[in-house]
Amino acid sequence: MLIGFKFENFSSYKNENVMSLLASNIKEQKSNVFKVRKMELLKFISIYGKNASGKSNVFKALKFMKSFIFDTTKLDSTSKIEVNNYKLSTESQAKPTSFEVAFIIDDIIYKYGFKIFNNEVIEEWLEQNVKRFTTLFYRSSSDGEGIKIGNSFKEGKDVPKNQIRKNGLFLPIVAVFNGKIANKILQWFKNVNIISGDKLFEDITINLGKEKEFKEKIVSFLKTADLGIENYKIEEKELPNEMKEKIGKIFELENKNGEFKTLSVRTSHSTYNEDYEKVGEELFDMNEFESEGTKKFFALAGPLLDTLKNGKILFIDELDSKLHPLMVKFIIDHFNSEWKNSNNAQLIINTHNTNLLRNNILRRDQIWFVEKNKYGESELYSLDEYKDEERNKKVRNDESFEKNYLLGKYGAIPRLYEEYRLFDEFPFLDGEKNGK
Repeated sequence: MLIGFKFENFSSYKNENVMSLLASNIKEQKSNVFKVRKMELLKFISIYGKNASGKSNVFKALKFMKSFIFDTTKLDSTSKIEVNNYKLSTESQAKPTSFEVAFIIDDIIYKYGFKIFNNEVIEEWLEQNVKRFTTLFYRSSSDGEGIKIGNSFKEGKDVPKNQIRKNGLFLPIVAVFNGKIANKILQWFKNVNIISGDKLFEDITINLGKEKEFKEKIVSFLKTADLGIENYKIEEKELPNEMKEKIGKIFELENKNGEFKTLSVRTSHSTYNEDYEKVGEELFDMNEFESEGTKKFFALAGPLLDTLKNGKILFIDELDSKLHPLMVKFIIDHFNSEWKNSNNAQLIINTHNTNLLRNNILRRDQIWFVEKNKYGESELYSLDEYKDEERNKKVRNDESFEKNYLLGKYGAIPRLYEEYRLFDEFPFLDGEKNGK
């Protein structure tokens, strides 16, 4: 379970920004939260903002953190840490890039984070909260004593000093030496998935569908979405000879029989007689005959259902791309549902779908925005914490979230007003000011 993610000096984010899944003390849409350790956590978050505002960079920050954790054991002392810090400020160039996540495993709260500067991990820490927060370990390059190990993290003392590198993390090395807590934390990170790109989604769905029971869940999900698909099957196809030759030249491989194959998804649709009675089924090649939206939804089915089934955490970049707004709501309703999401899975997306900005769908703390200022600095904030500059008051639950967002009252929209007013294409914006 994810409580929050904090990062600083990464990509378009110069200052420290926090994305929190800790529910606010507001009395709305109580089914959209779940309780754990006397806390209420959100099941879903949606991030809005104009193009190039930095929405995807939130996902990239967590993706970097996860990748660096799992890549540490593959690096040597000469490896370079490819971290993308904020580059539009001389101040930021002299500061570290930092990441921290707060999460829950087996009813215990953990905080894990690190800072990177000049190709070196200059700080790394792990804390846990059973009754109160205690430090399991703390590492600092400025501390001549090296890594301080807490009494509750004795597994950290078993790591040989020659295994610890300046350009690598300590936690994954502890896991290699069979550290129980360290391996639990790495498993938690494995259950956090940050994905974008439909083809990757499709491969995940195909692989998960190899299990009969899970395939039945996928088919049921597709049927419920009213796509006209009754079933699907996967066929292994040989690539055409000309394609084999091209691939062979690129990868310097020999063109042997059966060496180059691809998987093809074929969807099953019902056929009917003149009296509209079902008489059989027809198979269609998905890539050739199905719509882009159908292909996207099929690709999403596997990761979504796997996340719901196993209580995982899923980040999806541009969920609404190619999907009807009601399809997006259909997916979100699954996560906000008490019985469809009984394992407290969490979904975080970025989107331009303003139809979701309604108080009967989302809570104010589930709606987040990214605003980029004229200096190229992105800022992340929720609707619940936003204050109107003129009234200095927080947003009320009975406001029209969608209308006010499009009017610019919450910020995080393209500043196109003056140009479009000339052509009277957006007359409803007349007299309105951007509120951020």
